[in-house]
Amino acid sequence: IIPLPPTEGLPPGCENAAQLPYHLIPLFVDSLKELAPPIEDWFQQQKKCPDYEFGPPVCIISDFFLGWTQNTAAKLGIPRIVYHPSGAFAVSVIYSVWKYMPHEQVLSDNDTVHIPEVPHPVSFPRYQISRLARAYKRSDPVSEFMRCSMNLNVKSWGTIINTFYDLEAIYIDHV
Repeated sequence: IIPLPPTEGLPPGCENAAQLPYHLIPLFVDSLKELAPPIEDWFQQQKKCPDYEFGPPVCIISDFFLGWTQNTAAKLGIPRIVYHPSGAFAVSVIYSVWKYMPHEQVLSDNDTVHIPEVPHPVSFPRYQISRLARAYKRSDPVSEFMRCSMNLNVKSWGTIINTFYDLEAIYIDHV
């Protein structure tokens, strides 16, 4: 187990987001990047261990909030697979929202946001866009890290999505 280093602004001993107030979630996600060096060290140790029963790890499977693991996988020369607990339609919308930030073009939470590059025309009132995306602030390091991390998911070798092809074929093909 690799412990999460303490982060200023998070409660002492914070290891997950389950009990955090919503406004601390971006800071928590940002703090997870501190795990990259110990994870890379662990992978390197596994490669050097001759008696390791199954051989070294061959890929990284990580949550969509951990887009930075794409860079870790590239450094290690192994594929990364991103896991999304939602369906393909939601993933399609999430990718577009974080890439284009279309909700920044409207002022009111009741204004309609048109989501670009999704297979069918999709629009939502701004208040239905992810609170994390709506909280994004240009030039804020935590916001920029979150956006970069989300956009790195598109570069993963593969994606695990909670769906099946007959239900969401057009969105699976899009992702």
